[in-house]
Amino acid sequence: YFLLIATVINIVLDLVFVIVFKWGIAGTAVATVIAQCASAVTSLFYMFKKYPLLKFKRSEFKIYKDKLKITVRLSIPATIQQCVVSVSGIAMQRLVNSFGTETIDAYGAVNRIQMFALIPAMSLHTGLTTFVGQNVGAGNFERAKKGHWTTVVMSIIICCIVSVLLYIFTGPLLGMFNLSGESLARGQAQMHYLAFVLWLLGTLFISYGILQGSGDVVAPTIG
Repeated sequence: YFLLIATVINIVLDLVFVIVFKWGIAGTAVATVIAQCASAVTSLFYMFKKYPLLKFKRSEFKIYKDKLKITVRLSIPATIQQCVVSVSGIAMQRLVNSFGTETIDAYGAVNRIQMFALIPAMSLHTGLTTFVGQNVGAGNFERAKKGHWTTVVMSIIICCIVSVLLYIFTGPLLGMFNLSGESLARGQAQMHYLAFVLWLLGTLFISYGILQGSGDVVAPTIG
């Protein structure tokens, strides 16, 4: 709910700052910061009010070595993984830029559509990571395994449905980005390829989810 509210606030402030105040790109940045801060503050107040146990005191701000070791062991590989993905994205963008304006426009549009199309798989990944972590912590490995395969099936079904929609509505979707001519043709080619591999990306996220949830963060990093 807090994320949903933050998203709505972000959209409204984007329109106000860009259209009314004419702040341009800076306006979208300010809108994002305000929306995220509002989400963080309200969720914190809600947490303190609904779950008094989670209220923290100044005396509790200290380092626990055993917990620190676990945090470092889990976070460093994940950080490296995100850095590699980000650097790869920059390298890919640099490569795409060498093909000219038409390819840059098409690539940018399809990337945004792809991010939206992968939201279900990424959400399943997040949920599965927590689910597996809880069950592995409780020693219930069979339940974690069952949850994994159930989520894989759900992800493939959802991704296949989304892929069909992407393939059928390629034109209208790219039309929202005002693509035409060669840009539209290249965007359509990329979208059609994406439609055939979306289920694979979804399965990849789910695989990473069960590994990360069980504490095995090295394999996803290598992957």
